[in-house]
Amino acid sequence: MRGELGFEPYVGDLDYDGSNKIYFGFTPVIKAEPRWYYNLNKRLRKDKNIAKNSGNFLSLDVAYNPNSFTILDNSDRDLEVFSQLRVIPTWGIRRTYWEHFTLETGAGLGYVRSFQGDDYYLHPDDEHLIALKIYFRLGYTF
Repeated sequence: MRGELGFEPYVGDLDYDGSNKIYFGFTPVIKAEPRWYYNLNKRLRKDKNIAKNSGNFLSLDVAYNPNSFTILDNSDRDLEVFSQLRVIPTWGIRRTYWEHFTLETGAGLGYVRSFQGDDYYLHPDDEHLIALKIYFRLGYTF
């Protein structure tokens, strides 16, 4: 089980005055991701490293972004960032090198549901979306 509580990047375009500005910020995230490492026994039989869960895995990435607050670089406009719920089945690979450095990559295709605020209108086509997740992580474990 992998869990996160923190902030993640948020990028969007803003066309309220015809300028097509791109803005960048951070939005809070609450995430849970159960994982199943399906090839650990096979790696052991081949005398390969399984330290710190080195192996291939399937996971279900469930994340919620509340619209409680968002930190944006665009201070000249008050923006409403809608709450979102994401559910993305993911396949990935995790490897540990030199006992402490980890490399992880993965991809998945899933569902995003956006929730509008009481004072804001969200177009029905933007409420239900398909999400593509591709990531690459480098890390250090203690």
